[in-house]
Amino acid sequence: SEDNPSNVFATWNALNSNVTTLSNGNTTVTGTATDNGVTSTLGFSKGKWYWEIKAVDVGSNTQIGLYDGTDGNGFPTSYLGVNSSSWGVISNDGNTIHNGSQASYGSSFSDNDILQVALDMDNGKWYVGKNGTYFNSGNPATSTNPAHTGIDTGTGTIFPSISNNNTTGVDYQFNFGNAPFSISSGNADANGYGNFEYAVPSGYYALNTKNLAEFG
Repeated sequence: SEDNPSNVFATWNALNSNVTTLSNGNTTVTGTATDNGVTSTLGFSKGKWYWEIKAVDVGSNTQIGLYDGTDGNGFPTSYLGVNSSSWGVISNDGNTIHNGSQASYGSSFSDNDILQVALDMDNGKWYVGKNGTYFNSGNPATSTNPAHTGIDTGTGTIFPSISNNNTTGVDYQFNFGNAPFSISSGNADANGYGNFEYAVPSGYYALNTKNLAEFG
């Protein structure tokens, strides 16, 4: 792990969680409870950020996404996308969900897929892909074909998040730059931070305190 006292990487926040189990230094989420969720320890209101997720056990009706932690609008005691405070992509079909409404976007997740998430807080957009390709021909570097627009910019603090809306067991390993799973290629951000399976989009950075001090 690259995590150290002088540069702390994001993990899951056990104080803002009702998932069954957090493990691997709070980078892995497992559990079976309905309407459970967790947010990250680090959030941001500006900058561009990248992380990856290994869906070891996809489960059913899981949402990966974002939560505005400044308005207290329900999550993580509900699921991502249920209201205006959160944005999600659903494991079953790759649909996006926000404010209770779904839209076609990507494709379903399979066990052991590695998902990519790129969040552009400067322009209020985010992107999701899997196994090296972004959904819907999205391109974070050129700001085209995002999952959602209108992510709170300058008015909220956004946290990476995950929720489960089914009793089926799940196992998701999150790489905020300090990978809990084996990396075969090894890619860092432009500052040299992080260890990712896929290339970090130009202008995007790993979630750690040094990058937040500079960009976030």
